[in-house]
Amino acid sequence: IVLKNKKSYRNFTESMMDFSSSICKKNLPLCESCIFNIFCVSAFQDFKVQKKSKPNIKKINFFIFKNGTSVCFLKIPNFQFYKRFLHLPSSLDSEFLSKVNYKKKTKVKKFKYSITNNQYEVQVYSADIKKIKNKKIIWIDENKLTKIALPTLFKKILN
Repeated sequence: IVLKNKKSYRNFTESMMDFSSSICKKNLPLCESCIFNIFCVSAFQDFKVQKKSKPNIKKINFFIFKNGTSVCFLKIPNFQFYKRFLHLPSSLDSEFLSKVNYKKKTKVKKFKYSITNNQYEVQVYSADIKKIKNKKIIWIDENKLTKIALPTLFKKILN
C-alpha cells in the first residue's frame, strides 16, 4: 500500500489497529472475518484460553484547555503510552499544570478506558485559558482536529 504522506500512514495505522482490536481477540480471534488474515502470522492458530489477570486500575484527569476555538496539546507529555502523538494535558503533567491558571474548570465527562492491562478511570475537564507560548505545546483549531492523527482515547475525550 502506498499512501500520500506521513499523516496518511499514521491515520491508516491507527485505523488498522482500531479495526483489528474489534476482530483480533486474545482468546477467541475472529480470523475468518479479518481482512488482514492473509498477512497475519497468528491467523487461524489454536489459542489457549488464558486466565484474565487483574487489571491495573489507574485514575487520570485530562484537560481540554481552550483559547477561542484553539485546543492546547502537549508535544512531550508525562502520559507516555502513545509515543510520538500529541497529547491532551493530564494530571500527570504537574509541571505544566502548575503554570496554567485553570481555576474555572468544568467537568465534562467521566468514563473507563482500557489499554492493554491498564484500566483508566478517566475524568475530563474543560477550561478557557489565555494562550500560552511554549515550545512544548501546540494550539490546534477545533476545525482541524479531524485532520490530524489522534489516538482513540483522545478522540473519545474530545467528542
